Amino acid sequence: MQIWWPGILEYNLFAIVFSFLIAGFVNSEVIFEDWKSSLIRNQFLEKENIKAKLGALQAQVSPHFLFNNFNVISSLIEDDPKLARLYLDRLSAVYRYILSTKREELIDLSVELEFIEKYIFLLKVRFNDKINYKVEIDKPETYTIPPATLQLIIENAVKHNEISTRKPLFIKIFQSKGSLVIQNNLQPKNSTHIRSTGVGLTNLKERYGYLSDKEIVIEKTKDYFSVAVPLIHTRYNESSNL
Repeated sequence: MQIWWPGILEYNLFAIVFSFLIAGFVNSEVIFEDWKSSLIRNQFLEKENIKAKLGALQAQVSPHFLFNNFNVISSLIEDDPKLARLYLDRLSAVYRYILSTKREELIDLSVELEFIEKYIFLLKVRFNDKINYKVEIDKPETYTIPPATLQLIIENAVKHNEISTRKPLFIKIFQSKGSLVIQNNLQPKNSTHIRSTGVGLTNLKERYGYLSDKEIVIEKTKDYFSVAVPLIHTRYNESSNL
C-alpha cells in the first residue's frame, strides 16, 4: 500500500492558505469593530439628519397663527381694553409655548392640552364665541405627541369652514384605538379663493413620518372632518432616549 506524502509545493500551498486563515481570524475582530463603528456613525448621521428636517418642519409652524391676531388686538384696544390685555397675555403664552417647544420632538399630551386651551380662548374672542370645543381624554399625562399638533389641526378647521351665528364650529378631541382624534362639523366655506399654504396637514404627516411607524388618518364625511394622530406612550418615549 502506497502512502501519499505532500511535497514541497503542497506544503507551501497549505502554508499560504493557513496563513490567510490565521490573518483573517486575527483581523476579523478589527474588521467587525470597524463595521460596527461605521454602522453606528451612519445611524447617528441619519438621526441628526432627521432631527434637522424635523426642526425645519416645526419652524414652519411658529408664525402660522400670528397674522390673524393683530387686527383683533387692534380693535379690542378701543372697544374693550381689559379684554385686549387678557387677549395679549394669552397670545404671548401661546407664542412662548411654540418657541419653547420647537426643538422638542415630543411633548406631554397634558401640557399640549393646557396650551390648546389658551389657543381656543383666542379663537373664541376672534369669532365671538362661535367656536365650541370638548375634550374627552383619559389620563393624558401618559401620552406624548409632537408639539403644536392640535393647533395645526384646529387652525386647519378654522381656515376651511364657515363660522357664524347660523353655523358655529364644534370641535371635539377624544381618544380612539390608540389615537387622538380631532373632529369638527363640516361646513366648507363657499369662497373659491381660499388656498392652502401646504404647511398644515402635510407638515403634520411628515413630522409623524419621522417620529412613528404609524400614520395619521384623515376622514371626511358629509357631516364631519376628523384627523386621528397616533398617541405615543410616555414610557416608550423615555425608553427611546436611553
